Amino acid sequence: MEKHRVVIYARKSRLKEEDAMEVERQVELLIEYASNNNMEFDVNKDIFKEEGSSEDWNRTEFQKMLKVLESGMYDGVLVTEQDRISRDSTDMGLFKRFCVNGSILLFTLAKTYNFLNDEDSFMSGITAEMDAHFMRITKRKLMRGRIKALKEGVYFGIPPLGYIKPTTRPKHLIIEPHNAQAIKMIFDLYVNEKMTQTEIAEKLNLLGFKTLYNKQFTVRATSLILSNEAYIGTLRYELKNIEPIIVEDAHPAIIDRDTFEKAQLILAEKRIVPQDSRRGTHLLSKLIKCVKCGTTLSFSHSFKSSTKRERGKELYILNCYASLGAKKQMEIKNNPELRCDNYGSPSNYVEDMVYKYLEDYINELSERIDELNGSDKDISNEVNKQIQLINERLISLEKERKRVQVGFKDGIYESEEAQEIIKKIKEDKIKLEHEKKDLEKKDLSSEVLKLTETKERIIEFLSNDDSDIKSRNAFLRTVIKHVDYYKGERGNGDNVKRPYVHVEYKI
Repeated sequence: MEKHRVVIYARKSRLKEEDAMEVERQVELLIEYASNNNMEFDVNKDIFKEEGSSEDWNRTEFQKMLKVLESGMYDGVLVTEQDRISRDSTDMGLFKRFCVNGSILLFTLAKTYNFLNDEDSFMSGITAEMDAHFMRITKRKLMRGRIKALKEGVYFGIPPLGYIKPTTRPKHLIIEPHNAQAIKMIFDLYVNEKMTQTEIAEKLNLLGFKTLYNKQFTVRATSLILSNEAYIGTLRYELKNIEPIIVEDAHPAIIDRDTFEKAQLILAEKRIVPQDSRRGTHLLSKLIKCVKCGTTLSFSHSFKSSTKRERGKELYILNCYASLGAKKQMEIKNNPELRCDNYGSPSNYVEDMVYKYLEDYINELSERIDELNGSDKDISNEVNKQIQLINERLISLEKERKRVQVGFKDGIYESEEAQEIIKKIKEDKIKLEHEKKDLEKKDLSSEVLKLTETKERIIEFLSNDDSDIKSRNAFLRTVIKHVDYYKGERGNGDNVKRPYVHVEYKI
């Protein structure tokens, strides 16, 4: 039996299907299958496993796996079933094209797919459509169950600071006394003692309180707490394509409604932009980008509602059309079908999400720094030159592999001849990769320094709200490539529609 070098991929869906197989059980079955079917793999680097949606092409481990397969040193991917790759027919088509271009086979526990073969490609397409149909049914079933649970006051996700969620049903929040004390203190100091959020954060830190993620308090952390309706016992959920679900008295309140509403009034007044600073750069200027049409979105001040005119204007992110120049707007007026359906939002909604992304990014940078610090840092220029020569040789071998593939399609090579040449190229690439791995002990101090400086600057940025907006915007533009934004529906009154936001970083 011919030996195949493979990568192993296991995925557990975020959809909680009753018959879903856990990731570790998948890996166990795949390793056993590979051992019994003459497949080789490196247990330390050729196994990719994750939890993620089958509709998400950009799953972290999946993309890492594709990158590894691009090396041309593998014969295929081993999964339990085809739907572990994707249940989306479009994404499955992309994967099939990837396999065809790289001469990659898809091995499942039931069948091997060679997408150069018309019959295999056809059978794979039928399977993909069945998987997509099953996914739609499962999502509808799960959504009905979630809506029912939400209306009964069940809390989904990580409980806010001051609460814990029991492990048994019904999963209604219950008060955690120690941190609930900090929540009460935040509202009391803000509403009754008229302290600033900076002063409140400093006091909490002095008293030894920690945030939900066991960090010191910042202005951003106190702001999120002060605006969270969960502290008056209210749960609000906004699910796509359905009316918002609002549940009063879903769990015990830590803060009374009167105090909470007073806090909202103070927060709203603090958000009013002074007259002399209403022009020029905003915090997220030149960073907000529509995910549908790619337009960089602009900002404008406007009255949120007639009842709030006396308190001034609020900063808004404009929709795609309003952010365009006059020439482009005229073109869209003449061709309404070109108009993007991305709506605007109050800027503070998106700012809050960006701050949360930055807090999470600090953890990511810490992990990357620790990983690099664990690497050997001693390497000479001569070794770097050798690595460069190996890289050039690998590129040359890849070009040769593609030339043979083209030659096979054009009838220059017979099937067995082409396979033999490609097999020899793969063996040469494997040897070179081993040599490269032995040499890759390069000096990582400059990379560690860069990541550490970025991390410290983000911490300083989140901890200090005193610098001017232009300076803060300038800093964000050194760290963030762009902020993906999309809001497909317009909100009105109490029916608030939150936008989709995702941050792409430069480093």
